[in-house]
Parts: sequence; C-alpha cells; structure tokens
Amino acid sequence: METATEKKATTFSCPSCGGRPVWDPASMGLLCPFCGTKSEVDLSPVQPAEYSINDAPTPAQKDWGADKRSVRCQDCGAETVLDQHDTANLCPFCGSPHVLEDQSEQMEIAPAELMRIIDQRLTVMENSAASGMKENTRSHSGLTGGDAWRMHTAQEKALSGPFCARAMAIALAVAECNAAMGRIVASPTAGSCGILPGALLPMMELYNVPRESICLALLCAGGIGLVIARQATIAGAEGGCQAECGAAAAMAAAALVELSGGTPEMCLNGVAMALKNQLGLVCDPVAGLVEVPCIKRNAGGVMCAIAAADMALAGIESRIPVDEVIDAMGDVGRRMPVEFRETALGGLAVTPTGQEVKRRMAQE
Repeated sequence: METATEKKATTFSCPSCGGRPVWDPASMGLLCPFCGTKSEVDLSPVQPAEYSINDAPTPAQKDWGADKRSVRCQDCGAETVLDQHDTANLCPFCGSPHVLEDQSEQMEIAPAELMRIIDQRLTVMENSAASGMKENTRSHSGLTGGDAWRMHTAQEKALSGPFCARAMAIALAVAECNAAMGRIVASPTAGSCGILPGALLPMMELYNVPRESICLALLCAGGIGLVIARQATIAGAEGGCQAECGAAAAMAAAALVELSGGTPEMCLNGVAMALKNQLGLVCDPVAGLVEVPCIKRNAGGVMCAIAAADMALAGIESRIPVDEVIDAMGDVGRRMPVEFRETALGGLAVTPTGQEVKRRMAQE
C-alpha cells in the first residue's frame, strides 16, 4: 500500500527553453511565459491512492489544539510553559516544584483558599487518628480494632524508636477509624488512608514542624499521587495493593523528603524507592472487607515510606528512574491475576482462617 510520505509533487519545465511554465486556462495546458511554447497535460482521471490511517499525522503530532498554560515559580519568579495535562513539573531555573500554583489554577481557586482546604484535610487526618487511637475502637464487623492503642502504649519499648513507633500507631489508628466507619481522608484511597498521616503527623508532634509546612507537604504528596494515578493506577481493583499502599508510601516518602529540606530530585528518588519496595503487592481482603490485612499494611507502608525518605536524604538514588518505576507498577498491575485484585479470591482471603472468617461473617 502506498503511504502518504511516498507521494511527491511533479514539476514541469518548458521543452523549448527550459523555463518554468504556467497553467493556461484557455488551452487547458501549460504555457511558457518566456518563449510562448504550449505543452499538453495529461488530464485523464487518476485512480485515487489508498493510504493507511496509521500513516496520517495526528493532531498531537502537529501540536494542533494543544492547550498550554504559564506557571510562575513561587521561589524565583520565573515563568514556565506547561502542557495541558502536566500535573507536576520543576522550575528549569531553580528546581522548585510548581504543584501549588498548578493545582490552584486547575481548581480555579486562589492559592490561599487552596491552603485553607488542605488545612481542613489535615484536621480530618488529626481527628481520625485521635478517634482510632482509642482502646475501645472496633470495626463495624468486629473483626479489627484496638491495635493502634496497643502500638501507642508500647511506643517507649519499640525497637524502631519513637518516631517510627508513633508513625505506625497513627497509621493503624486512621485505618481502624476507617474500618469503624469513621471519617478519613482517602490518601490516595480509603484502604491506604493511614500511611500519609502516619508519616506527617509525627513531624508536627515530635519535631515541631509548622502546620503550614505540613500542608505544603500534603500538596507535594498530592502531586505525586496525581502522576501515579494518571501514569498507572491507584486502585486496588486495577493494580492490587501495590497501587494503593504503594502509591501512598511513595506520596509519603516525597512529603517527608520535602519537609526535611531535600531537593526535588531527592523527593523523586524517595518516590521510586518506596514504590519499588511495594511492587507486586497483592490486594487480598479477607471476607472482602478493608480490614485484614489492609490495616496492618498501613503500618508497613509508612515504615516503607520512612526508609525510602531516609535513603533519599542520604543521597542514595534509585537506579531505575521514577517514571519507569511507575510504568512498571502499572504493567505489573495489568498482568496481575484477577484473584489478587480486590476480589477476595486469592492470597490471604482463601486461607483456611480467611475462609472461616468469611463464613462466620456471612452467618452474622
């Protein structure tokens, strides 16, 4: 089949003097304006050629209709042009992220109002942590509850130290609050809701990090979540638990690095390392409930985020670039059998104990 790129224009020259002839409507032929020689042109019908649609340039390739927008760097004031679907970028002049202004523009609200909304989300995180930390917290099913309080009371004896112990207690508390039908912030999902607050709230409590800085870190985490959601997935039904707890750990790692004064490159290395450490994690909820093993995976996820942040801050780099890690997670999720994608048909959900819990829950 002939392609569009193979068709070339035909040029004519006068057979007498070699000049460039012009079209003469009177004679329906070519007329040389230099020597007056007339030439005939074959006007017989030409069979139209069929071209492959795959060879036609797309509007995107021609840059037709591609919306652009200008974003001003909050640190150095330089303006950068972003494509319509870019959710995050770095200033090419000073390396600062544009996430805050980018999100305020997309939502059509002023940055100050956006910060107020983020502060409200932070308040919900604090309240859910306090609610889930109570000794008598129980899930609606009665299957889980009280583990956050146990971790809280054992903080002083924890081998991992005060910060990690507090992070695990908060992660468990928020996840148990969710299981008890309490109000939480899906970050990025309800099943992984404890990881981000588990990482950030101890920074305020133990290191006196200002509240505004925590809000900015939440925006940084949100930017990472947007990239993962767009480039891969954050849904357990699509990509397993690696998409939920993995994405949450990556978001938390980036936020911790930013709060600790790390560079944007360090943030992205933290994201890559956190996500790599959760790669392939299946979603296998016992009895189909977001309780077992989901709640304890929140504690494991926040520890993964802390480890990734510490490595990134130490200058350790991910050998696989962050975009490729995200792509790999999406590919693993697509290849993952349906039994391991939130269906409760595999993994822990089909163990003898898991099946017994399911039968008991059905009877009740």
